[in-house]
Amino acid sequence: MANDGKTRKVQGILNFASNKDVGPTSCKLCGMAYHSHLKPDRDAHQKYHSGFVNGRKWGGVITPLERIRARYNQKDTTIEIIRADAKLSSHISRVEKLLEFVNSELGAPPANDAWKKHFQGSIKPSAFVAVVQSTAVGMCITEPIIDVGTQGKWMVCSTQELVPNQTNKAIALGISRIWVAPKWRRYGIGRHLLRAVCNHSVHGVTLQPREVAFSQPSTSGIQLAKSFNGVKHKSGEVLLPVYIENA
Repeated sequence: MANDGKTRKVQGILNFASNKDVGPTSCKLCGMAYHSHLKPDRDAHQKYHSGFVNGRKWGGVITPLERIRARYNQKDTTIEIIRADAKLSSHISRVEKLLEFVNSELGAPPANDAWKKHFQGSIKPSAFVAVVQSTAVGMCITEPIIDVGTQGKWMVCSTQELVPNQTNKAIALGISRIWVAPKWRRYGIGRHLLRAVCNHSVHGVTLQPREVAFSQPSTSGIQLAKSFNGVKHKSGEVLLPVYIENA
């Protein structure tokens, strides 16, 4: 066939994957997985993300155990440390919502729920909450050490490995979870929570830092634990009091 001098045009077909085929997006900050092309998913992520970064609303009248003055955005603010009332379903629900943030960030299983149960003993398991302007911005869950002989351990700070064949018999209380909303980190809230734990876990007695142990400190949690009750060993290593959580 003779060439008529005209260039033939071939229609191309671009095969774009449909939105239905797009997998979930995982937020690098809050960790939530959601489908960015779905409005309900985007809205759910926005709500969860805001709560994770800024803290969750904590309404109602509160009776603080401690009040701390702090500077935030060049303004004076008050941090109130409270103990969640395990008799109030609203308090239990709010703490459980905060625990979702904590366990998601740590990649941890659910925490021991002794804090919301009636406990017979001198050391009461509790959920301590840091509140700023009616918003819960930090939380610390505690539990008593039941069997110090099997639970009490030492961890090498630099390697995060347990010291073999050593038992830490000085501990009396465990920090199951401790968390501060990202927006409120670097304001000392973690240390204020730990101080409240020492001051208000045993009636009429102030626990010493060496009597408090951590369960599974994160990278930032290790730095907090190190400054709170780390012990420098003669080897030069810093040891942290840790414990094996109750089943």
